[in-house]
Order: sequence, then C-alpha cells, then structure tokens
Amino acid sequence: MKRNRVFLFLARVAAVPLLSLLLVLCPAAIAHGVLYDDCDGDGLPDECPCGGCGAPPVPGGGCGCGGVGPVLLYQDQDDTIYIDDDYDQDGRGDVTDNCPYTWNQDQADSDGDGAGDACDTCPALANADQADTDHDGSGDACDEDDDNDGVADAPDVCDRVPDPPQYDTDADGLGDACDPDDDNDGVPDLADNCPLVANPGQSDGDMDLYGDACDNDSDQDHVPDSADNCPYVPNPNQSDLDGDTLGDACDFDADAAAAPAEPGSQSDDGGGGLCAAVPGNAEGARAGSLLPFAIALFWTALCKKKSRGNRDA
Repeated sequence: MKRNRVFLFLARVAAVPLLSLLLVLCPAAIAHGVLYDDCDGDGLPDECPCGGCGAPPVPGGGCGCGGVGPVLLYQDQDDTIYIDDDYDQDGRGDVTDNCPYTWNQDQADSDGDGAGDACDTCPALANADQADTDHDGSGDACDEDDDNDGVADAPDVCDRVPDPPQYDTDADGLGDACDPDDDNDGVPDLADNCPLVANPGQSDGDMDLYGDACDNDSDQDHVPDSADNCPYVPNPNQSDLDGDTLGDACDFDADAAAAPAEPGSQSDDGGGGLCAAVPGNAEGARAGSLLPFAIALFWTALCKKKSRGNRDA
C-alpha cells in the first residue's frame, strides 16, 4: 500500500513536466515531418534532394553544382521547403533554359554563344564567358569602355581598371593603376620603398621606409637633400669648417682646406698653439717633447733622497 502511494506521488509530480515536454515536441515533430529529403542524414534538408545537382545559386539558396536537377527557391517560416526546377516560370526547365533566371519562352540566341538574347550581355556578338567588368549590362566583348572610366579601351593604358588620369610612370604602355612595377626597376610596387622612382638597390639611409631616391630628407635632419651638405648624415647646423661644401659630419678631412694662420698671430714664429711643432720652431718642439721625461727623472731623484735621509735618521 505504501509502495502504491509513493508511485502515485511520483506520477503526479512528473506529470506536469512530461505533459509540457510533449506539448512542445509534438507540434515540432509535425512541423518537421517528412517535408524534405535528408539523404546525408545530417538533420538538414538537402538543397538538391538525394544527391541531385541544381542550377547555379539563386536568391534563397540553390544547389549550384553544374546545372542539373531542381533549384531550391526558398524555405518559409514553418520550415516548409519549396523546390522548383523552372525558376523563371517560362515553361523551360532550368537544366535546358538558356536564361534560367530570365523569362524567355522562345529561347532565342542570335549569336549562338549559349546565352539567350534575353540575358546575353552581348546579344549580337558571341561571348560565352559573359564577362562584364564594369557591371553596366554591356559585356566586355561589345563594350567600348570596359572599366567605364571615360577613356575608350583602345587608347586606355588600363582598359579593365578605372584610371582617368592615365598615368604611366615608366612609359611601358601599362598604366600605373594596373602595372605591378610602375618604375620598372625590378622591385614590385608593393615591396618598393620608391614605387614611382627607379631604385633597384632600395637604399634607405634613415630607415624611414622611404627610399633615398624619393626621400627629400634622407637623413631626417630637417634640411632638404638638395640643400644639405651631408644628405645622408644628420647635421642640422650644416657646419663646414674647411668651406669645401662637404659638411664636417661627413667630411673625412674636415680641415683639409683650412687657411694657414696669419704671421704674428701667435706668440712665437712656430704658431699653432701649445703642442704645435712646425719647422719654424723645431728646436722648441724637441725641447718640449723631453720635458715630461725630465720631470719624471727629477721626481725619482727627490724621492730617493728623502728615503735615504729617513734611513740615516
């Protein structure tokens, strides 16, 4: 009796959540019934039922694997999947329709390129690839200005890339807008530190990522290269001791052109200051060079004498 009471209690307690779960699952199961194929068992509807392939993708989906089989048009809010093999509803199945997304019941194809006149970017000129660079509806094969930049294709230095200025830095007939090496120095523009000035060596003295060939201040000392007496060595003060137009910062012999001292400008004929030794004062230079040794000898003698006196005392 006690066991039955426990069972009835558990049944009452479990009844509410179980009923709620069923109320949720049952409609979902009905809504997700066998409304579509799931050949691969991944729980998702097959865009192309059971391995079939469809026409190229269309708004809302599409099998997109080569042009055979049905096309998935859309899936509504109830997950019902609608499949049709005639997207434009012109009575021609998408597999055989030469304009699968444009109504053309007559299937006219004047140029015989496989694209029907109704959707052909060049209906009077065969262009199987249907290329249309500027997406203006007129295919490249019959469009006189493929990039729509206002310059006709014939004289355009970049006929597939818009470039109204028509710049061609290296004059190779290929405009800068589509030329991978605008200065023709062998270094591609993307890696060139002077893309518009030939500089195969890529030298960059100040390492500012602008090559010396196109850098107006190669050493970044705020003096333009054209006026800098040391264009590759920083020297903002532009000092030039010897006046040879080569700045001291980059002149290996900064006093090479210095003017000689004027006679009488120093206290003796030798001139040149404290340590100078010039022909006019050769004797003085020799005496001066012996002075340190004489001082050292005197100091040694004095120390010995003082040491001897201490011992005698």
